[in-house]
Amino acid sequence: MSEHEPVHTGEFYLRHVGRIIWPRHIADLTDTTLCPACHAPLKLPVCSACRLDLRHATATELLASSADAAAALEKRAELIGRIRYETGLSSAPVRAAGTTVASAGTTTTTMPAPAQQTVAIPVAPRAPLPVAPPVFDPTASTRIPRAAVPPQPPSTPALPVAGAAPALPAKPQRSSVQVVLLSIGVLLVSVAAIFFLTVAWIVAGLGFRSVVVAVLTVAALVVAARMRRSRLTSTAEGIGSFAVVLVLLDVWGMRQNNLFGLAAGDGALYWGVALLACAALFLGWHARSDLRVGSVAGFAVAVPGLGLFAAGIFQSQDTLTRVFFGFLGAAVGALLHRVTLPRPSAVVLRRPAIDRFPERMLLLVLGALALGASAIVAVFVDFDSLVAPVWCLGAVAIVATAHAVLVLRAQQTALVAAAAATRPSATPVAVPATAPAEEQSRVAAAVSALLAQSADAGATVESARFMTEYRFFAYLAASLAALSAAGIAPVIAGRHDSLAFTLTMPVLVAVALAVALEWFSRRFVPPAAARTAGAVAAGSAAVVAVIPLLVTVWYAAVPLALATENGVRGREVVTDLATADNGWALLALVGIGAVLLIGWTLGGLIHARRQIVTALTLAVVVLAVPFVESVGITVALYLLLGTGALICLLLARTPEFALIPGNGSTTGRFSVGFLAPGLVGLLISGEAFGYLISWAHPTTWWFGTISLVLALWFARLLVKRTAPNAVLDGKLLAPESRTHVRGALLAAAIVVALVGVAHVPLALAPDQNWSDSINLANVTAALALVTALLHLLLAAAVLRPRVLPPLERRWAFFTLLVPTVVVFALPIRSWSLAADESLLQPEPSGSIVRTGLLVASCAVWVLVRANRGGLHTERGIAAVALAPLLFLLVREVLFATDAVASVFTLAPPAVALVVCSLALFRSTDASSVRVDRFARRDRIALEIGAAIVLIPAAFTAAVTFRSLGWLVIVLAGIVALIMAIAPDGIFGSRSNRRHFGWLAIALGTAGLWLGLARAGTVALEPYVLPVAGVVLITAVLIRRYGRIDRTSAASPVAGLLTLAGLLIALAPLALAAQSGSLVRAVVVALVAVTLALGAGAVQWSPPRSHYLAAAGLAGSVALVITAVAQTQRLRGAPGAPDARLEFWLLIPAAVAVATAFLLARQADAASAPLRRGASIALVLVWASVLTWIELAVAISPADAGLSTPRALLLVVALSAVHVLALWRPQAPFGTLTAWGVLALAGLAAFTAASFSVVDPFELVTVPVALALLGSGRLRLQSDPRARSWPWIGPGLLLLLVPTLLLDFTFNELWRIVSLGIVAIIVIVIGSTLRLQAPFVIGALVLIIHGVAQLWPWIALAYSVIPWFLWLGGGGIVLIVLAARYEQRIANFKSVALRISALR
Repeated sequence: MSEHEPVHTGEFYLRHVGRIIWPRHIADLTDTTLCPACHAPLKLPVCSACRLDLRHATATELLASSADAAAALEKRAELIGRIRYETGLSSAPVRAAGTTVASAGTTTTTMPAPAQQTVAIPVAPRAPLPVAPPVFDPTASTRIPRAAVPPQPPSTPALPVAGAAPALPAKPQRSSVQVVLLSIGVLLVSVAAIFFLTVAWIVAGLGFRSVVVAVLTVAALVVAARMRRSRLTSTAEGIGSFAVVLVLLDVWGMRQNNLFGLAAGDGALYWGVALLACAALFLGWHARSDLRVGSVAGFAVAVPGLGLFAAGIFQSQDTLTRVFFGFLGAAVGALLHRVTLPRPSAVVLRRPAIDRFPERMLLLVLGALALGASAIVAVFVDFDSLVAPVWCLGAVAIVATAHAVLVLRAQQTALVAAAAATRPSATPVAVPATAPAEEQSRVAAAVSALLAQSADAGATVESARFMTEYRFFAYLAASLAALSAAGIAPVIAGRHDSLAFTLTMPVLVAVALAVALEWFSRRFVPPAAARTAGAVAAGSAAVVAVIPLLVTVWYAAVPLALATENGVRGREVVTDLATADNGWALLALVGIGAVLLIGWTLGGLIHARRQIVTALTLAVVVLAVPFVESVGITVALYLLLGTGALICLLLARTPEFALIPGNGSTTGRFSVGFLAPGLVGLLISGEAFGYLISWAHPTTWWFGTISLVLALWFARLLVKRTAPNAVLDGKLLAPESRTHVRGALLAAAIVVALVGVAHVPLALAPDQNWSDSINLANVTAALALVTALLHLLLAAAVLRPRVLPPLERRWAFFTLLVPTVVVFALPIRSWSLAADESLLQPEPSGSIVRTGLLVASCAVWVLVRANRGGLHTERGIAAVALAPLLFLLVREVLFATDAVASVFTLAPPAVALVVCSLALFRSTDASSVRVDRFARRDRIALEIGAAIVLIPAAFTAAVTFRSLGWLVIVLAGIVALIMAIAPDGIFGSRSNRRHFGWLAIALGTAGLWLGLARAGTVALEPYVLPVAGVVLITAVLIRRYGRIDRTSAASPVAGLLTLAGLLIALAPLALAAQSGSLVRAVVVALVAVTLALGAGAVQWSPPRSHYLAAAGLAGSVALVITAVAQTQRLRGAPGAPDARLEFWLLIPAAVAVATAFLLARQADAASAPLRRGASIALVLVWASVLTWIELAVAISPADAGLSTPRALLLVVALSAVHVLALWRPQAPFGTLTAWGVLALAGLAAFTAASFSVVDPFELVTVPVALALLGSGRLRLQSDPRARSWPWIGPGLLLLLVPTLLLDFTFNELWRIVSLGIVAIIVIVIGSTLRLQAPFVIGALVLIIHGVAQLWPWIALAYSVIPWFLWLGGGGIVLIVLAARYEQRIANFKSVALRISALR
C-alpha cells in the first residue's frame, strides 16, 4: 500500500464510481486512446464525456488492472475453446490420411488416427498481450487487429456402430435473396395451379371431377407408399392420412353424386358395404406399404361398417330395431381386437409383426360403446312384446361374454409376441476390417448385451400395458354381460301388468344371478383375471338388484310406515294396512334370504356372512308385526321384541363385579355370539316402533313411554365404563366412546320422559285443543317443574358418584339445558286465560316453587365443594344462571307481595350487587388473602350472570324517564367497582380486573349527568368539573398507591388520567365559550396558557415528565379549541372579521411557539424524543390552524378588501418559515417542520389561486417556488453528491410551468416577455453552475414557449404550401438522417453525455 493512498475503504469508493460502460471487445480494455470508464475517444487527459481525470496518480494502476482483466477474459475464452475442442472429437468428420490444414496465421500439426488415418489439428498462435504505456496517452494506440477465427479442427472419429444414425452434415448456408426468390417461385406456381384447377372445376362436368378426384386419391395412396419405402416415414404417414380422408370423401361423393345409381339404395346398407370395402382396402394397403395409418384406418372403419351392414340387412324392421342390430353388429365387429395382438411366429418373418396397440385401444373403445348402446336400445325394442327383452338383452349378454372369454382365454404366447415385437433386431456392429479379431468380438459382445437388456425392459413394459388394457376391457365386458342378463326380468316387469311379478321376480333373479356368478367364480374359475371378472359380474348383478330390492322393501314396509305415521299423528291404526302386494313383497324378502342362505352355504361363505342372514331374518320379523292390524297387539309385540332382546343382552353381559380379580367368572350366563348386533338392532327397532305406534291410542302411549325410558336406562348397563363388553365388544364400540354412549342413552331417556310429561296435561283434558292457552301454560309449567327437579337431582348426584358418573351427568345437564331455558323464559304470568280456567300449578306459588328449585340446584352446583373437582363447564353455566334465576325469584316474590314500581326498578341492581358481593367474598380468604382457582372461575361466572341482569336494567333506566333511573346507573357503577376489586387490591393490582374501575367511573358519570339533566341543570360546570375532579383524584391515588415508585419514575396511568381530567375540565368549557360571555373564554385561555407555558418552563425529570406532558398537552388542546371557537364566533358575526381575528390567532400561536422553544431547550435526556416531537407538532398544528382559518376567511364573500393581503402574507410567511427551518434545523425547526409548512403554503397558494383571491396567481406561486429553490440550494451546498433534479427541478417547474400553460389559451404581453426572460436566465444559471435541471427545464420551457408564440405563423405557412410537399420534405429529412445515421447517432450521444455530465 502506498503511503499516499487514502484511508477510505473500497466500499466507500464504489459509491462514487459514477458512469461505467462495459467494453465491447477485450482490446478496449487496454486501448489508451479510449476512456477506461465510458470508452469514449480521448482528446484531452480529462474525458469530455464522463469527466474522468486521467492525470491522477492512480491512472497507471488502473491501466495495469485493465490489462489483467483482459488477460483473464482471454484465458477464459481459451478454456471454453478447449472444452469445445476436446468434447467434439467423437462427432467431427474424418479427413483423409495425411491431410493437413493451413491458414494464415496458423501452424499445422499432423497426428496419426486409429485405423491408419491421420487427423490434422490446427493450432493458432497466442497473440501477445499489449504493453500499455505508463499513463494514458491520447495519441498512442495499442489496439491490435482482431484475429480471424481459425477453422474447426478435425477430430478422431469414434468406432462406428452399424445401425446407428450417421452424422448428418451441417446445413448449407443459403443466401436470404435465394430464399426469397425460391419462395416467390413456389408461390407463383401454387397460385397458377390453384387457378387452373378452380377454373377447370367450374367449367368441366361431373366426369372430369370424378376423374380428378380418383387420380388424386390414387396418387396419394401411391405417393405415400413410395415415400414409406424411401424411409420418409413421417411424411409418408402424413400423406397417407390425407389419402384416407380422400378415400372416405370418394365414398361419400359417389352416393352424393348418384354415381351408378348408388343413391337409390338403402343408406345404411351402402355405407356398411362401402366401409367394409374401405377396411379391406386400407388393411391391404397397410400390408403392402407398412404404413401404420392404413392399419389404424382399416380397423377403425371395420367396426362401424359391420354395424351399418347389420342395420342395412334388417331394412324391413322398424328404426329402433335396426339401430339395435347396428350397435350389436358393431359390437361383434369389435371382436377383431384379438387380431391386433402380435403373432409368435412373426419374429422369423421378413418384417416382424408389431403390437397394434392404438388399433386395439380403438377397437376396445368402440366395442365398449357399441355394447353399452346396444344394451340401452335393447330395453326399448318391440315394447309390446314380453319376449323381445329376452332375445335382445340375451344377445347383448352373449356378445359381451364372448368379448370377455376371448380376452381372458388369450394365450400366454401373446405376451411373448408383444415382447418380441418390441425387441430390436440384432444389428451387426460394423468394425473396420483391419481391426484385430479380439477387438471385433469384444465390441460385438458389448453391443449384444446392451440390446438384450433394452429388449427385456421393453418386453416387460409392453406386457404390463397389454395386461392392463385387456383386463380392464374384460372386466367391463363381464359387467355388461351380467347387467344385460340381470336386466331381463326388470324390463319384462316394466312391460308386464303385474305388481306381484314386479315385486318378486326381478330382485330374486338378480340376487340368484349374483350369488351364482360369485359361486362360479370361486369354484370353477382359475384365479387372477378370470376370478376378478367373475366378481365384477356378480357385483354388477347385485347393482341391478338394488332398485328392485328398494321397491320390494318399500312395499313390505308400507304397513309399518302407515302404523308409524298414525302413531305420530295420533290416529288409531285402521284394519286395512296390509294388502296382497305387501304380502308378496314380504315373501320376496323371505325368498331373498333363502337364496342367500342356500348359495352361501354351498359356496362355504355362510360362516363369514351369517350376520347378514340374521339381520335380514330379524328385519323380516320387524316388518311382519304390523300385519296383525291392531294397535294394542302391534305395540305389545314390538315392546316384547325389544324387551326380550334387552333381557338376552343383559343376561349375556359381563357383570361389573366380575371385572375385579377374585370375584369369579368374567362371562355372563350365556353367550349370544354373532347374534349380538342383530339383537341390538332388534332392541332399537322394537322399542322405537313400539313407542311411536303407541301414540295412536290414548291408552297405549303410557306403556310405550315407560317401556322406552326403562329400556334406555337399562341399556346403559350394556356398555361397560372400564372394560370392553362381552356383548358389545370393542369392534362395535371403541373404548373411549363407551361413556359417551352411556351418556347419550341417558340423554335420550330424559328427552322421552320430558315428552311424556308434556303430554300429561293434554291427556288430562282430551276435549281441548293442544293450542289453547291453558294447555300451553300447563305444559310449560309441568316441564319447568320436572326440569327443575331433574336439575336438582343432577346437582345432588355428586354425592353418589356410582349412580351417575360425571360424564353421564354432563350429558344429562346439557340435555336439560335447552328445555329449561325455553320453559323458564316463557312468560306464563302474562298469558291471558279465561275466568273459568285454572292452572294445574296455581300462580304465583307455582312459579316461586319452580324458580326456587332451580335456584337451589344452581346453588348446589356452585357452593357444594364436591362439585369443584370436575364438570367446570356445567358449574360455570350454573353460576352464570344464578343471578338471573335469583332475579326471577325476587320478581315473583314482589308480584306476590304487590310491591310498588320503584322496588321493581331497583331489584335488578340490588340482585347484581348481592351476587357480585357474594362472588367477591367467595373468591378471597380474608385471613391469608389466598385465592382459590375454582373460586376465581366461580366469580367470573357469577359476575357474568350479574351483568346479564344489570345491563338491560341500566339500559332501560337510561332510555326511559323513570324517577330512579339515575340511581340504577349509579348502583351499576358500584357493582362495577366491586368487580374491579382483585385479591391484591385495586390501585396496585396486577390483575386485569382493575380495569373495571374505568367502567365504574363511566357509569357514575352517566348517572350524575342523567340526574342533572332530569333535574333541569343548564350550566356546564356541574357536569364536567366533578367528573374531572374524580379523575384527577384517581390519578393521585394511583400515583400514591400504584406499583411504580413515585420517587424514581412517573406512572403512565396517572399521567393519562391527569391528561383526561384536565381535558374534561377545559375542553368542554373552551368549546362552550363560542357563545355567551367572553369571561369564560378568557379564563379558559389563561388557564390553558398557564398550563402550556408552565409545562415548558418547569424543569423536566423522570418523576414528573408524564405529568408535565399531560399538563402541556391539555393546555395546548384547550388553547387550540379556544382560539378556533373565538374565530368562529367572529366569522359568524355580521360583517367582515376585523383585527380581532388575528388577535385570537397570533397571540395563542405565539404562546405555542414559545412553548415549543421552551420544550426543545429542556435538558432531560429521557424525554428528549417526546419533547422534540411535541415542539414540532405544536408548530405544525398552529401553522395548520392559521392556514385553515385565514383561507376560510379569505375565500368568504365578506372580506372588506383584506383577502388578498391575508392570502399573500400567509403564503410568504409559510414559505419563509420553510427556508428558515432548513437553514437553522434545530428543534422545533427541521426537515419535518420545513416540509410541513411548505405543504401548507402550497395548499394556501392553490386555494387562493383557485378561488381568484389573488390576481395574478404568480403572487402566490412565486413565493412557494422561491422557497423550493432556496431549500434546494441549501441542499446542494450541504451535500456535494446531491443532484439538481430532486432539489431544483420542482421549484423551477412551479415557477415556469403554470405561466407556460397560459400560452395555450390567452396570455398577456407582460407574462409572455417575463416567461421568456426568466427561462433564459434559468438556462444561463444552469449552464454557469453546471446544473442539469435548470438547463433542461429552461430549454424545454423556452422551446415550448417559442413554438406556442410562433404557432399562428407556422399554421399560416402550412396552409400555403401543399401537404404532399411537407411529406416530401419529411422524406428527404429521413433519407438524409438514414444516410448519415451513424454520425448522427454519435452526435446525439455526445450531446446526451455532455448533458448527463451536468449535476
